[in-house]
Amino acid sequence: MRLRNKGIFVFCLLQIACLWAPNAQAVILHTGDVNQNETWDNSDTHLITGDIRIPSGVTLTITQGALVEVQALNDDQGGGANASRSELIVDGGRLVIAGAAGNPVTLTSDATNKARGDWQGIRVVNGGELEMRNAVVEYAGTGVDYRQTGAVSGAPVIEDSTLRELSGNGIYVDARGGAQLTLGLARNVVSGIGGRGLYVYSRDRDTFVQGNVTGNQISGTGLNGVYVYASGSSRHELVFDGNTVHTTGSGTTNPDDRTAWRLNHSSTAYNG
Repeated sequence: MRLRNKGIFVFCLLQIACLWAPNAQAVILHTGDVNQNETWDNSDTHLITGDIRIPSGVTLTITQGALVEVQALNDDQGGGANASRSELIVDGGRLVIAGAAGNPVTLTSDATNKARGDWQGIRVVNGGELEMRNAVVEYAGTGVDYRQTGAVSGAPVIEDSTLRELSGNGIYVDARGGAQLTLGLARNVVSGIGGRGLYVYSRDRDTFVQGNVTGNQISGTGLNGVYVYASGSSRHELVFDGNTVHTTGSGTTNPDDRTAWRLNHSSTAYNG
C-alpha cells in the first residue's frame, strides 16, 4: 500500500503517542537561600546545584515520593562545609522530610556512576530543626551532620530511614557550650559507611545529650558502628535498645576504632 501525505500521517501518529505518553516530570533547579516556606513534592524532580540554606523562621518540607538529586562534585555557591560539594544546610530554620512507608523521599547524587562523597549531605546548625522519616540518603559525605553550640535546645528526629554508601559518618551529633539535645533515632538502616555509623560527641559544662536510640541496624562501617564520646563536664543520658551493630573496621588499624561499640567518657563531674 502506498501512503500519500506521508508527513501528515507521521504527524498524526506523534500526536497520538503524546496523548498516550505519561506526563514527563519537570526538573526544578535549586540553589542558595530558601527565603520563604517551601514544599518539594513528587510532581517534579528536584536538582540541587549548590548549597541550599534554610534560615531561621523558614521551613522546607519534602513530601513522600519526592526525588531530590544533587549535582555530583559541584557547588555553585562555593561555601558550606565543602566548597566543592553541595549540601542541605539547616541554618536556624526547619527541614521536614516526610516520606511514607513504601514511598520514601530519596536524596541522591545525579551522577550516572554514583559514588560515595558525590555531595556533602544534610547539615544542621545554629538551632536548626530536623524531622526526617522514611527517607533514603545516599552517595553523600555524611548523611546527617547535626551540630548545636551554646544555650540552645534541639530534638532531632530520624526514623525509618536508610543512610547508605557514605564516605564519612552515617549520623554525626555534636553538642557544645551548654547545648541541650534530645535524640530520637529509631528503626534506621545505616550501611556502607566510610566512617562511623553513629557518632555522638559532646563537650563543655552544662552540655547535655539525652534521648532514645532504638531498633537501628548499623553495618559495614569503616570505623566504629557506634561511638559515644563525652568530655569537659558534659553529660549523657542516652538509652540504647534493640540495635544491631556490625563493623568491618576496614578504615583503620587502631583496635579501638575497629570495635562495633565504643564508649569514651572523659567528662569531669562538676558541682556548683
